[in-house]
Amino acid sequence: MGGVLRRAAPPAADGRGAVVPRGRALSPDGDATASPAAPASIRLAVRLMYLGAVLQLVSMVVSIYTLGHLKTDPALQEQYRKGAHMSADEFSRQVDTIVGNGRILVSALSVAAAALWLVMAVYNGRGRRWARTAATALGAIGVIFSATGLFASGGTAGLISGVVSIVLAIAVLILLYRPDSTRYYEQRDAELNPAA
Repeated sequence: MGGVLRRAAPPAADGRGAVVPRGRALSPDGDATASPAAPASIRLAVRLMYLGAVLQLVSMVVSIYTLGHLKTDPALQEQYRKGAHMSADEFSRQVDTIVGNGRILVSALSVAAAALWLVMAVYNGRGRRWARTAATALGAIGVIFSATGLFASGGTAGLISGVVSIVLAIAVLILLYRPDSTRYYEQRDAELNPAA
């Protein structure tokens, strides 16, 4: 499998840019130096983070569908309408507003969460310590919210989504803190901050 090449500055004396193979870095004097390769635990954690982004978007579609179900299920509408003490027309208008706003909110939060999964995948794959710290905080928050959601789950899909989210977050965090992962972060940190 051939490595991807990238152009690096400054240009060589002959006017062409220096070509540096993927996985290599330039030292201050322009020489290519070896960067540590990400260990298997980091590569797997990154793949799981990409999976988390995809699952977040799938969860968004399921949530939007579930919200729409409120508009089309007459028995569910009647149950909520009686509890709200509203006429059918008032309730119908309110349901339309709630479903529309709920879809916007679910979409925005889900896309933001998927973007966070992707950012964490990229920067943890590059061995950035701040990304591991951020992933830890976000993972802990995700586990708490998913666990809380298990008790308020709106059905089988919500329960499955919550359990998968919890298992995925815990697996990623375990992988990010394995000894080989910690060495990788330390090596990348030393390479990126030689004076530290």
